Amino acid sequence: MEEIWDKTKIRLVALAHFQKRRRVKRYGFPIVLISLVFLAKQYLHPFLGNNSAFLLVSFVVAASAWYGGLGPGFFATGISTITVYVLYLSNDINYHPNLSDFVVLMIFIVEGLIISIVSEARYQMENQKDEFISFVSHELKNPLTAIKGFSQLIWQSVKKNSYTKIGLYAEEINAQSERILELINDLLDITKIEIGKFTYQESIFYIDDVVDEVIKHQRIISPNRVIQRFGHARKPISADRYRIRQVVVNLLTNAIKYSPDTKRIVVRLKMQRNSVLINVKDFGIGIPRDEQSRIFERYYRTRDVQKKRSEGIGLGLYITNQIVQNHNGRIWVESRVGKGSTFFVSLPYKRLKHQ
Repeated sequence: MEEIWDKTKIRLVALAHFQKRRRVKRYGFPIVLISLVFLAKQYLHPFLGNNSAFLLVSFVVAASAWYGGLGPGFFATGISTITVYVLYLSNDINYHPNLSDFVVLMIFIVEGLIISIVSEARYQMENQKDEFISFVSHELKNPLTAIKGFSQLIWQSVKKNSYTKIGLYAEEINAQSERILELINDLLDITKIEIGKFTYQESIFYIDDVVDEVIKHQRIISPNRVIQRFGHARKPISADRYRIRQVVVNLLTNAIKYSPDTKRIVVRLKMQRNSVLINVKDFGIGIPRDEQSRIFERYYRTRDVQKKRSEGIGLGLYITNQIVQNHNGRIWVESRVGKGSTFFVSLPYKRLKHQ
């Protein structure tokens, strides 16, 4: 039951971000709903009685305001008022005076306007919150970048002079600043996704180069881990290099984070008929079968991770999934509890003109 409610909340929140939708969709939505009301009224009338029209069009107004905002909410109120009169009030004109019709319609109009205004206000508050998070994250990121840079300089300097303890301190500063930057980047990305500003810039590059670059960086910040690399995908692909690198980073850091008692991580590349396959395998705690379908949801963390209070806020795989889907790819996991997990990413290979 809790799983169903969590999925429902995610879908409702997604529907509420109407800024990303075109005007045709936002204003076409209430028209479609009103058409369905005309079709459904005769079937629902035995259950809802004479109030069926009011109940149905009230839903139309609320859904339209939630999906489209203030303008579509007002528009839905207008066409719903006409619908109420046609379906209900015009048929009862012999039973009450026109003044009663007018009062009923005015009450409905006021109700519709209030629903629309409240929905718009809620959205504006959510939008301000997202902008605030984006601003704060950006402001925090600048000094942390400087801290990270200086800690790397210290680490390189003491490494040459064999100041062991200072070197360990510098390495810890670097690791922790890396972790904070990762969290800030996740917050920035989730905010951009919600407000429709998560951009992509297509370029031509080799997946092998991206994977090698990420592995090299992870070997520096996690020197106690053995990261093995197998296979090749020697043909260039057309995609957003920065975002694909982000996918590889997220999968590799997760493999390191959730296999604390093992040192080995395996990364494989394979060229398939129409796609490039990347898989990252760890030998850690694994993921229960009943939770594997949910790990790509926003903020979701498995029960074992929550019990152990591991670092993270449950955004990395959600962002990774969004990036892969935007590239018309696919991501999935195979895992056994106590045996580890293997994450697979399949990205379509776009044949270039010169090939």
